[in-house]
Amino acid sequence: MEKASQISIFILKNHSKTNFFSISPFSLVLRCSLRILYLVMPFLVASSISISHAETLDLRITGLNEAMLQNAEATLDLPPGLVRDGVLNRRWLDHYRKQIPKRLASALEPFGFYHATAKVELRQNSPDHYLLLVEVDQGPPVILRAADITVDGPAATETEVMEKLSRFPLKVGDVLRQDYYDTGKRELRDTTLGLGYLTAEYSSHQILIYPEDNIGDIDLELVSGPQFHFGQTLFSGADDYPTSFLRRFLAYRPGQTFTEAKQRQTRANFQKSGRFQNYQLIPRTDIAEDGHVPVEIHLESLPPKRFRTGIGYGDNSGPRLTVNFEHLNVFSRGHEFRSDMTLGQKSQSAQVKYIFPQERHIDDAFALSAGLQHEKTASYESESLFSEGEQLFSLGENRVGSVYLRFQQERHDIYHDEEVSHLLLAGARLVERSFQDPVNPRRGYHYRLEMRGCAEGLLSDISLLQMLASSHVFRPLGKKFFLLFRFDGGYTIKESPFDELPPSLRFFVGGDNSVRGYAHKSEGPRDADGNVIGGEGLLAASLELEREIHKHWGVAAFYDIGSAFNSARDMDFISGAGVGLRIYTPIGPIKIDLAHPLEKDSRSLRLHLGIGFEL
Repeated sequence: MEKASQISIFILKNHSKTNFFSISPFSLVLRCSLRILYLVMPFLVASSISISHAETLDLRITGLNEAMLQNAEATLDLPPGLVRDGVLNRRWLDHYRKQIPKRLASALEPFGFYHATAKVELRQNSPDHYLLLVEVDQGPPVILRAADITVDGPAATETEVMEKLSRFPLKVGDVLRQDYYDTGKRELRDTTLGLGYLTAEYSSHQILIYPEDNIGDIDLELVSGPQFHFGQTLFSGADDYPTSFLRRFLAYRPGQTFTEAKQRQTRANFQKSGRFQNYQLIPRTDIAEDGHVPVEIHLESLPPKRFRTGIGYGDNSGPRLTVNFEHLNVFSRGHEFRSDMTLGQKSQSAQVKYIFPQERHIDDAFALSAGLQHEKTASYESESLFSEGEQLFSLGENRVGSVYLRFQQERHDIYHDEEVSHLLLAGARLVERSFQDPVNPRRGYHYRLEMRGCAEGLLSDISLLQMLASSHVFRPLGKKFFLLFRFDGGYTIKESPFDELPPSLRFFVGGDNSVRGYAHKSEGPRDADGNVIGGEGLLAASLELEREIHKHWGVAAFYDIGSAFNSARDMDFISGAGVGLRIYTPIGPIKIDLAHPLEKDSRSLRLHLGIGFEL
């Protein structure tokens, strides 16, 4: 260090006597390097000394199961100032060590252990690393000797309350765990409140512990009071919507039992509608009369007219541009008008829909729609024009049924076989979906069942009956893994020749939402020349395992299998497998898949790119 200082000083002294431009590049670099080394050397030495002597302390607890260990670790968490600037505070450590047995005994009491002891040992594993080892002896547990748990009042006749009482998590002879007691106590009252007994309170709630005998008793009495019902609902705000329209969002009717579940569902209905930016439901229990609780709902409307554009990509459409316009309050009556247009490389469509909401339920409505579509695949090209009337009705939470009548004219070309079809399809649908996050689903399910048919002579060129089914199931597997199962099926019963069926009524496999590794609708039964012409039936399934790497992205591995066929004997399944990347965005997931077709001899890989979640 001293030598380096002398060299640096020498250079500085001679610098004033030397012409700067006469110094060689090598000498200049050497002088600058030595000067920098001289300036930073003290800091490097100091930091190296500090790092080499930084002391650390770890805590290890043995003798406890997972639940007790977590509570003990939280209770004995090392104080943040115990090690400061790499130096262990010995005086503070001694004080902390003396507190450990008492704090640990307190941490185990909620689990029924009132005689726990701890042996604390400080070990030095290396010159700078210390380990605080806590060996725990739980001692004998406290056993529940008697449990006097009762419900008094009108709620005692409720089946749900009695079932919850019979399933109280503590029984005579069990270890007296306070967390179980707290859970059972809370659930019993919540069940009673949820059934409309709004004044339910505990008149007695205590745990009596006799540590010297290792026994304990529970005394718990819930008094329910009268049952309450929904009264009248008063709306404020959202004056641009008629009151009769707003009532369809209510999950309850006056006179029904007052429950928290129906309040939650009502709030969810207003949120799901997309019409309101603020919605508050306030039960006025303070002015209840004869057990009927008035409800005030305060609303703030969003602008009813919305215009959206977006870009996307799919194997069935290629790059696409979407344009959407909707008016959610036509004529200030809550009627909806929607217009959608999609311009894609492989498919284009335009559709308008007018919806007449009905007062019975949020999902009850009558809809009129019309549109046109052009699609070009590896197997066919078609243009269709349609109009449809559909009556929708609620069949329970998240479940909607409908019946419809659809007239369709379709011009199609399947390997230079051009036809024009006219169809009047009558059908029925059943749809249910339940997702925690409908944009980027990780948990939930969806299924769709449909039956449709037409008869020759009734504005139709052919006669057939067709059944369709599809489903998606998302399940988390632990904290980081997610499983997706997809199924699609269909079958056609027909009287007309197969070659008279338009492509929209035929089945194909291949593509993003079918069997990856193959082009969109590129596989199925073939004609005598080997051309894919589609089939009368369909079976396809997919299994996908995703591993979350980060909150907003993950990786996936998948296996797809499917067959389009004309009879059970002719089923010829194809399959594909691969890996993918998932990027989750506010507009839905971006899916990048690399798939290999397992039924082909080639080693080809196909890239599938999708933006947005499609059912």
